[in-house]
Amino acid sequence: MDKEGNDETEVIVKARDDKAYPKFLRFENSTNTLIFRPEDEADKGEEFGFQLVVKEKNSDVILYPYFCTVKLEGEPEKSVEDV
Repeated sequence: MDKEGNDETEVIVKARDDKAYPKFLRFENSTNTLIFRPEDEADKGEEFGFQLVVKEKNSDVILYPYFCTVKLEGEPEKSVEDV
């Protein structure tokens, strides 16, 4: 048994420096569920990134980052300038 209570884990969703954060991503803390609901047609074919950090609740030293990428299906819409 962990007397200090620091083995309890928590999950944090963070932006990445190298990719745009998916504005359609939601994270439900109570169930540790990622929810993706892309609705903007302009995002088709685009690639987004975020990171999941799994860490001990009472420690800033014990953590494991997972870098994630999401690419939406479809072709990007052409803008008026592209036509």
